Amino acid sequence: MLDYCEQLAARLQPYRWLAWCLAAAAFCGLAMGVFVLNGPASQSLSLMAICALLWSLTAIGFLQAFAHPVAQPDPGARWWRRLKIGLARLYRWSLTILVAGLLVALAWFSARSLLLVL
Repeated sequence: MLDYCEQLAARLQPYRWLAWCLAAAAFCGLAMGVFVLNGPASQSLSLMAICALLWSLTAIGFLQAFAHPVAQPDPGARWWRRLKIGLARLYRWSLTILVAGLLVALAWFSARSLLLVL
C-alpha cells in the first residue's frame, strides 16, 4: 500500500496546481459565505466550501508527504542505515494509515453535508 501511495503521488504531481486552485476557490467561497451572504444560502455555501477546502488540503498534504519514495532496506547495509530506513518506512506506513482514515472521514462528512444541503 505504501508503494501504491508513492506511485500515485508521483503520477499526480503535475496536477498539484489543481489542488491549490481548488483550495483558493474554496477559501474564497468560505469567505463569501461567512462575510457577504446571509440566510440559508450562506450556510449551504459555507458547508460546501469547507468540504472542498478539506478535500483540497488533504490532496495537497498527500502529494507533499509521498512526493519522494523511501528507499527499500538493503540487507547488506550497516545496521544504523537499515534502522534509519526502517523507521522512515514505519513513519510512512503510519502516515498512509492516517491519510486513509482521513479520506474515509472526509467522505462521510461530505456525504452528510450533501444530505444537509439538498
